Amino acid sequence: MTTTNRNVRRNGTRPRGRPTSNSAILKPGLSIWSGQIKEEYLQALKPWSKAIKVYHEMQDDVVIGALFESVQTPLLASPFEITPGGDSSEDLKAVDFLEKNLLKNPHFEWSSHVEDMLEFLSIGFALSEKVLEKQSDGLLHLRDLIPIGQDSLYKWGDPDEFGLVTSFQQRVDSHTHTAPMDKLLHFKFKGKHRDPQGRGILRSLYRPWFFKKNLEALEAIGVERDVGNAPVATLKEGVRYSQADLDKLQAALEGFRMDEALYVILPGGIELKPYAGGNKVYDTRLIIRDWQHLIRQRFFADFLSLGSESVGTQALAREMTTFFGLALRAIQEIMLSVWNRQLIPWLFKWNNWELENPPTLGWLKPGETNIQSLAQSYTMLVDSQLIDVNDPELRSKIRGQLGLRKKNIPDEKVIAQPRPMRALPGVDNNSRASEFRFADLEGSELVETIVEFIDSIIGSVLKGTQDVDVGISEISQLHSDVINMERNNRTTKEEKSTISHKVSDGINILVAKSNITL
Repeated sequence: MTTTNRNVRRNGTRPRGRPTSNSAILKPGLSIWSGQIKEEYLQALKPWSKAIKVYHEMQDDVVIGALFESVQTPLLASPFEITPGGDSSEDLKAVDFLEKNLLKNPHFEWSSHVEDMLEFLSIGFALSEKVLEKQSDGLLHLRDLIPIGQDSLYKWGDPDEFGLVTSFQQRVDSHTHTAPMDKLLHFKFKGKHRDPQGRGILRSLYRPWFFKKNLEALEAIGVERDVGNAPVATLKEGVRYSQADLDKLQAALEGFRMDEALYVILPGGIELKPYAGGNKVYDTRLIIRDWQHLIRQRFFADFLSLGSESVGTQALAREMTTFFGLALRAIQEIMLSVWNRQLIPWLFKWNNWELENPPTLGWLKPGETNIQSLAQSYTMLVDSQLIDVNDPELRSKIRGQLGLRKKNIPDEKVIAQPRPMRALPGVDNNSRASEFRFADLEGSELVETIVEFIDSIIGSVLKGTQDVDVGISEISQLHSDVINMERNNRTTKEEKSTISHKVSDGINILVAKSNITL
């Protein structure tokens, strides 16, 4: 039986006007003319050369500056890590190569690069040029990541069939320079229709900033004019005043200010009185605070005003910081996607270094680590056998979360046996499990002995007679074993709570000894 493809003519050719499935039919709909993006509808922000000057002025605003500092500071304080794509020696070599090029590059600071690229949040996009140099090992290394100023934008290259711009053209000192997008790292924030300029946070803050700025100017003028009162001069009827007298009077009224030089000389017959604009009294400071509040809401940063204003509850503050933390994590994911897609594969490609799975750049979650919650979470996961405490990679990650120095951990069993400690009454010091170690004890006697046992471990670590990792492991084991003791009716809930608090305090003390090389 012969089948016929309706899309193919008898002579083997396809009918005209009917595209194949591997070609784009529609366009994203970006409004771009002669390389200029025409998506902006507000005249005050057109063209781009005018908009970028307004954005720079907005960045100098105290409230907006505090907003972006609250975003950038925790991100810059969070460390980076490089994860290998496999376990082979080639993968480990690739990690070392990438670490030297990015995190430990002698030509530029990685933190400075991150700080420069974080401007994509405020402006809408950020660009960095990738520059290579050949070194003595015969490989092409990253020489620099040059930040490109957004105010130097002249026009974009024509979009390709998928709506992606092909180049960036800048004008600096009357000279035009063009670079293909493959040569650049391109960070973009919320760009619709594949807009390469994105839509930064400053764009959505323009309206509240504009009103706040003008209200602050009016408030200052009001203070100078005694909060809204304007001087009014009444001319006496039947008196003819010369033009020179009227000009002097007008200048005196215009220069009337509430300052140390407050005075006015009036021609004869002229009466001076204050004039208020009406019976309504507006609290300009309150209105300004409302606009400031809207600005902080743009990035869930309301918590910046807690304590300075009589608003907000502890629950509200907790919810706001939760959303703020999620927003920070979203920013990290956007930036990591650019580095892992536009930088790392490009670097290995230029070195003809073929890897099935190249290493990836990671960024730890911003914020202080809650040691007690971390210890309890890992203890529960170990107790449930969901993770292996002997996994060197896991232990290295935990050390990074706790801010401890890195250590090359061997692949063999990493939990060492504890060094001998002084014997305690009723305690089997040779047992690894707390449930059997304290087999002959119950109730308050059990609690007192465990507390004394934890103090003994802490004392041994602080004296240097026991490794800190062994001490943490010993104390952590107590938490899961005490749960079993409660199930076996050997402890009450209150006694279990006392032991749990002591376990947490003991772990906190040992972790604080972070200057010890484990």
